[in-house]
Amino acid sequence: MFDKTTWLVQLTSPPDDIKQLELGLDCILACGAFGQSVSVVLCDEAVSLLETDAETSAHERDIARELHTLPLYDITHLYILDAQTSAATHNIPVDLHVEYIDHGQFHALLSCAKHVLTF
Repeated sequence: MFDKTTWLVQLTSPPDDIKQLELGLDCILACGAFGQSVSVVLCDEAVSLLETDAETSAHERDIARELHTLPLYDITHLYILDAQTSAATHNIPVDLHVEYIDHGQFHALLSCAKHVLTF
């Protein structure tokens, strides 16, 4: 079902925990920049990063906007572990394949990863 991956990076932090999300995004982009296979999973409160009405202040990095750059780092899949939302409420990057997964699929994805990081 899922391809073997080197890195699985989970973003779980709420949008107001900008430092934790920045660390996670930097890790994702660094792995991609060095040619590593990366799977990105948004879960818990981090799913709200994709809401179309999400805003950031002027002095913060726009994590949601930076998620749109993932294809530039050869990261083409974004997994969302959230059964409560629909794709219509999310600002989905066009170049990313977004897949909504359940907990069983998430555990299968975990078993394919060599390294797992959570931010």
